[in-house]
Amino acid sequence: MKSKNIHTVFHLLMTFLLWSLAAAVDSKVPDINTLPVPREGLKTSPEEDELWCKPEQVHLSCGDTATDMVVMWTTVAPCDTHVVFSDKPWNFSRKVEGQAMEIKGKEDRSQKYIHRVVLKNLLPSTTYFFRPVTSNSFGTKPMYFETLPAKNSTSKVTFLVSNDLNPESDKTFISSIVDEVSSGFVSAFIYNGDLDNKLIPTEGRKDSLFLSNLEQIVAYHPFMTVPARSSAVSASSNMNHYLYRTMFSMPNIPWPMPENKLWYSFDAGLIHVISYSTEVFMSYNASLAKAQQTWLVHDLTEANKRRASVPWIVAFGSDPMYCAYGNPEVDDCARNTSAVRHSLEDMFYVFGVDLVVESAHRCYERSWPKYKGVNTNLELSYNQPRAPVEVVMGLRNVQQQQQRENAESNSSTPEPPVWSAYHLQGIKGGSYGRLTVMNGTHLKWELLSAEEQDPLDAFVIVQETHGNFNLANLPHNVSHQINQTIIAQGGKPGTYDFIRNVTGNDGNFSGEGWSKYSVWLGLGAVAAVLAVVLGMVAIRSCVSRRSRRRRWREGDTRDGAGGGFYSVGSGTDSEDDDNDFEIDVYDKASKQSSKLLTSY
Repeated sequence: MKSKNIHTVFHLLMTFLLWSLAAAVDSKVPDINTLPVPREGLKTSPEEDELWCKPEQVHLSCGDTATDMVVMWTTVAPCDTHVVFSDKPWNFSRKVEGQAMEIKGKEDRSQKYIHRVVLKNLLPSTTYFFRPVTSNSFGTKPMYFETLPAKNSTSKVTFLVSNDLNPESDKTFISSIVDEVSSGFVSAFIYNGDLDNKLIPTEGRKDSLFLSNLEQIVAYHPFMTVPARSSAVSASSNMNHYLYRTMFSMPNIPWPMPENKLWYSFDAGLIHVISYSTEVFMSYNASLAKAQQTWLVHDLTEANKRRASVPWIVAFGSDPMYCAYGNPEVDDCARNTSAVRHSLEDMFYVFGVDLVVESAHRCYERSWPKYKGVNTNLELSYNQPRAPVEVVMGLRNVQQQQQRENAESNSSTPEPPVWSAYHLQGIKGGSYGRLTVMNGTHLKWELLSAEEQDPLDAFVIVQETHGNFNLANLPHNVSHQINQTIIAQGGKPGTYDFIRNVTGNDGNFSGEGWSKYSVWLGLGAVAAVLAVVLGMVAIRSCVSRRSRRRRWREGDTRDGAGGGFYSVGSGTDSEDDDNDFEIDVYDKASKQSSKLLTSY
C-alpha cells in the first residue's frame, strides 16, 4: 500500500514538473495577437521570422520563357524575399532575391504581404527543388517543380483544366486533382474560372483559404489563370480585379498585372497557349477591347511564323462564342449579335486556332469544326479540321444544374444546332478537363468526373496541315453557306470583323503584328499597279508611233489583191503627219477595213 502511494505521488510530481516546463516554454512563445507587427526594413531575429515570416499560400506560374519559373507566397509581415533552389535535392546552392508588396485592404496580422521571385535561365524539362526563405534561412519545407519542355520538343504535354473549384468543400475534387498531378505527367494546372471571389475571405476570417488548400497542387505545378468576369463587389479589396492582379503573375505581363493587360500567351513544347479576356467585350470597353484584339493579332501572327516548331494553338477564355441552349436575354452566346463572337470568331478562324476552351455557361458542350455556325467538315469528324473546335466546360453547381434540368423537363427541348456535337449537363460532383498534346498531329481533350475520375467525354483532333483557315479550301457549298450567313447578319463576304474593330474600316489593317506585312503588301500592290500602268503607256506609245507612219491600202478584191499598210515618210514625220491615220475603204463589205474601223 505504501509503495502504491509513493508511486502515485511520483506521478503527480512528474505531471506537475511537465506542466511547469510547458508553461515556461509557452511564456517564451510570443503571442502574435499582442506583439506589434514589425515595420518594413526592420531586422528580425530567427524567432521573429518563425512568427511573422512563415511563407504561406505558395504557388507557381510560368515565366516569360519556358526556362523561367515564378514563385509567389504570402507572409504576415514585410519580410525578406528569397528563394534557394537547385536541380539536386537537399543542395540548395543557388539563391535569388525577389520583390514584395503590401496587399491593399488586408487587415493587420493577416496574410498581408505578397512575395514574388523569378527563377531564370533554367533548363527545360528539368526538375528543380526550392524553398522560399528569409534572410535568416527560415522558410518552407523543400518543394519541387518541373520546367516546361522547349519549343519543338517531342515531349508529351498535359494540362489539367478546371473552371469552378472550392477547396474547402470539394475534398473529393481536390483529391482527384492531387492524384492526377502526382502521376508526374501534368505540365501545368489551368484555372478558367472566377478567381476574384475565391480570394476574398469568407465571413469571420482574415484570409481566404483558397490558395492554402490548393498549395499541395499549385506549389508543385504552374498555376495558370484566365481572366474571368467577376461578381465580386468588395470595393476595398477587389476593385478592378485588384486581388487577382496582385496575387498572380502571368508571362510577359508586368507585376502587379495592369488592368489593361490581363491577357498573355506562352509556349510549352508543341503547343502555343493563349489566355484572353472576354470581359473587355462584355463591358463594352472599346479601348480595352481594341488593345486586346491588337495584341491577339500580333501574338497569333508571331505564333504562325513558328508553326513548324510549335504547330498547335489553343485559346482559353471565359464567355463562349456559341451555346446551343442559351437564353438570349442573359447569355451573350445565344444572341445573333454576340459581342464575344463578333470580336473573336473571325480572328481565330483566319489565324488557324485549333481549339478554343471556354467556361462561363451552364452546360458542357463541344462543337464540330465550324465557322459562322456552319460545319466545315462535311463528314462531321475532327480529322483535318477546317475551322476551330469549341469546348464549353460549363458550371459545376449541382443545384443550379438541377434547377435548369427541372425547368427543361417541363418544356420541350429544342433540337440542338447542327454544329453542336455533344451536350452534357447536371454533372454530379463536378468535372475537370485534361488536354494532352500527344504529338505534332494529335491533340486529345478529355472531360473527367471529379468523383470517379471516369471519362465523360473525349475526342482527338488530327491535324497534319497546321496554319491559317481559308474559305477557298472549303467545298463550294460550305463556303457558299458561310457567305450567305455573313450576308444575312449584315456583313460582307471577304471582310473580317476583327479588322474593322481594330482599324475602324473595312480595308487596310495596320494593327501591331500585321503592320510589317501591311507595309510590304501595300508597297507590292503599288509597285504592281505602277508596272501595269507604265507597261500600258509604253505599248500605247509604240502603237501610236507606228500608226502615224503607216497607212492602210485596201486591195482590189476582184483581182484577189489583198489590202495592207504602207509606209509614209522616211525619217521624220511632219506636223501634219503626227495625227494622220487614213483609211481608204474600197468595199464597205471588206472585213479588214470594217474590223479596223469598229475596233478604232
